[in-house]
Formats: sequence, C-alpha cells, structure tokens
Amino acid sequence: MGRLNYYFWLLDMAVGRDAAYWPVTGSLLLFLALTAFVTVWQRRAQMKARALWCFSPFSLTAFILVLGTVFQNPNPGTIARVVWPVVLVYGALVVHIPVTVVLWSRLKEYFWLVVAASVLSAWTSFWATLVTIMSITGDWL
Repeated sequence: MGRLNYYFWLLDMAVGRDAAYWPVTGSLLLFLALTAFVTVWQRRAQMKARALWCFSPFSLTAFILVLGTVFQNPNPGTIARVVWPVVLVYGALVVHIPVTVVLWSRLKEYFWLVVAASVLSAWTSFWATLVTIMSITGDWL
C-alpha cells in the first residue's frame, strides 16, 4: 500500500471512530453549523477572509495523520518501541490549546466560531491521535 493510500486508510479509520460516537460528533457538527450560520447572518456585510482562520486547527488533524503515515511500523504484528514519534504526535494534539488561545485573541469578533471549530478539531484530532499511535507502534486494538 502506498503512502497516500495509507494516509487515506488512516483517515477512514479516524472518521470511523468519529462516526461511532455520533452523538458527540453530531452535536459538535451541529454547534459548528449553527455558529457559522449565526455569525454569517449577523455579519453578512462585514464578513472578512480572516474568518477562515477559525478553521485552521483542522490542519493539525491532518498533520497528526501525516505523522502516522510517515512513521508507520513496517512490521505488522510486532510492536515497535519508538518513543520520539509518539511524543511528537501527543505534542501535536496538545498544540490545539495554544492555537485556540491565539485564535481567540486575534479573532475576537468570531469568538464562538473559533470555539466551535476548535472543539470539533480537538475531538477529531483525538481519534486521529489514537489511530496514529496505533500505526506508529504497530499495536492495533
């Protein structure tokens, strides 16, 4: 399996975990959709391109899955004892907090949109981290 196919396979597994906990994922998606609708409705004449920065935490989710693709355990069935890629993945998950704080401080007019996008991104990154750690260590649940 090529790296691109493996990346999309990891993405499919992470999305599958999101779908398995559909009440949480659905509630967060609904919160994001309603927040985006209200924000656009209230500021329809004032919307700026900088509002798209609210969705930048989702790039961390993609980065976490890239780490799982790059550092995958080449020997299925054997558990790899690699520490630093695992620490890097957990670090990428924790980076959501300072990114959210910076976005809150820079985009005060889109506060609730930042909150909704950041919480959904953290939720999806949690499952991406779980799948990525399994890919790196070779210890699949």
